[in-house]
Amino acid sequence: MRMTQAVSNWLTAGPPASFKSHWYYWYTAQKPIAILSMILSIAVMTLCLTLAAGCSIWGIIVAVLLDSLGFWLTILYVFVLRTYIPELAQDQMDSLVATQLALPLLLGFFIVRVSTFLVASAFAAKVNRSRTAMNHG
Repeated sequence: MRMTQAVSNWLTAGPPASFKSHWYYWYTAQKPIAILSMILSIAVMTLCLTLAAGCSIWGIIVAVLLDSLGFWLTILYVFVLRTYIPELAQDQMDSLVATQLALPLLLGFFIVRVSTFLVASAFAAKVNRSRTAMNHG
């Protein structure tokens, strides 16, 4: 119920100016929002990527936990580490990095922020309801 309300609020009011990562809520002492959004992100990405694209769960965990650091890992592979791989294995390694690291990172970047937004919106709606109940009660 709360998630559908958060989605409907988002659809009627439009997207916010910036989608925050779950790490924002972790470091601003709002750990329940961060933990629930991580769980939701992992669940959605597991359903989407593992079942549909055959990705590994480890790529999904890296995408959710490392967030933007995973992007730098991919850049490091492309520009530095790839030159040390023998040419016969480069095609296999490129496809492995693309399907097991880059794809989960790209999708994870958006899924993490949307799920964090939905969880934070649901928590904000809950806080607003409890404040209204306290004022009228």
